[in-house]
Amino acid sequence: MPELPEVETIRRGLEGELTGRRIDGVDWRPAKLRGGPSPRPLMEMEGKRVRELRRHGKFLLIGLSDRSTFVIHLGMTGKLLFAEPGEDERDHTHLVLGLDDERQLRFSDPRRFGLLKLFGPGKPVPDLDHYGVDALDPAFTPAALGTLLAGSGAPLKAFLLDQTKLAGVGNIYACEALWRAGLSPRRKARTTPKAKVAPLHAGILGALHDSLAAGGSSFNDYVDAIGQEGSFMMEVAVFQREGEPCPRCGGAIRRIVQSGRSTFYCPTCQR
Repeated sequence: MPELPEVETIRRGLEGELTGRRIDGVDWRPAKLRGGPSPRPLMEMEGKRVRELRRHGKFLLIGLSDRSTFVIHLGMTGKLLFAEPGEDERDHTHLVLGLDDERQLRFSDPRRFGLLKLFGPGKPVPDLDHYGVDALDPAFTPAALGTLLAGSGAPLKAFLLDQTKLAGVGNIYACEALWRAGLSPRRKARTTPKAKVAPLHAGILGALHDSLAAGGSSFNDYVDAIGQEGSFMMEVAVFQREGEPCPRCGGAIRRIVQSGRSTFYCPTCQR
């Protein structure tokens, strides 16, 4: 699933191309997406201009000229790609937005785990109600992290993946952040030493910002809005490196399964 750096990379790519553009056509091929039906027909976007592009966690929020909000979640396999009219479509293309510069923005999602919803002018987005602070929000400080950790009895890896606590961090960046902080993914969140809270905060932000600089992580089939892959997977310290030497201490990187997800860490230097 695209995580915060991948979604933010897509947002940045779309922002310069979409802001101010008018949506001249909406071709919605009704699909049962896991996110459920849209509260407003997607066809209502026709004739509106794109006012802004925001992100919260793994959600893209496109603000339109009438103050309505188009919300997108890519799920596992969703893609947003620009195309020229007549260009071959990807399989499972569910939405095509025709723009006033004659290009198209297409959404495809083979596994249909994504979300496409339009909320009316000034309406809240209830899909975000249960999400915590965005990991790149200035409000996410070491002190805020310390408060969240103190209130959780979950293992650190599960804590970082809990979107109700911290929005946007997924499996890759949780593994990398814990390695950077020298913390075991098995450790209970509330037992994190006070001296380790700031390093964990720095590890989270460092992994996210380094990935953003690399255009995200092309794991499985992620690409940005113009079809380019990210290169952060070339820089990871532990993720998917089972059996390799730890870059810090030389110990063997280990893989375990936590809550059905693979966790990669160094049992020698992560405590």
